[in-house]
Amino acid sequence: MEHNAKHKTKNYKVKEIDKLYTQHDIDEQLERDYQHKGVKYTVEESHYMREHPEDVIVSWRGPEHTHHPKGKHWYLIAALVLAGLIIYAIITSNILFAFIIILAGFVGFLMIERGPRVRDYAITYDGIVVGDQIYDFDDMDSFWIFYEPPHTRLISLHMKGKMVPYIHIPLHQLDPVDVREALLQFVPEKKQQPDFLYSMEQFFRI
Repeated sequence: MEHNAKHKTKNYKVKEIDKLYTQHDIDEQLERDYQHKGVKYTVEESHYMREHPEDVIVSWRGPEHTHHPKGKHWYLIAALVLAGLIIYAIITSNILFAFIIILAGFVGFLMIERGPRVRDYAITYDGIVVGDQIYDFDDMDSFWIFYEPPHTRLISLHMKGKMVPYIHIPLHQLDPVDVREALLQFVPEKKQQPDFLYSMEQFFRI
């Protein structure tokens, strides 16, 4: 991963956000929660954060999505809904919509079978870090924070020129006001309506 911290040269006045918990505390909590639920998980640490700690404005760690146990009825209903949407897309000659439905179903199935990953997240001078991936601020059109605790706490990034235009990043226990203040230094805020993929995530609870 190339590193240049180019946004650091623009004299942004970024508030350094204090960590709201120690890494040891969150690791112990995750261990207790997932052992109790019988869910296997893997930790994906960020090499960027380890190699460039001086460029991290705020960081946190948590599961990429909330685990919800799923039985046979859930799989049956999910299959029927997806099949209905695909049939509708074919009837209306909306091939792109059909492709998105198939892709969303495939990705969702992989996420369920794999189990949740616990990832490192960070807002840095280069962009937003998710595990070992970094989303550059220059590739973002805007952001919006969906905050309806306790179930919905996420950053939605509107990306430029992407097939999937929105990227959702969980906030977990971070204060959304502080996160918003940090992001406003690099990318504009624009109100968003829940997009299709977000609605699918909420409906299927993945």
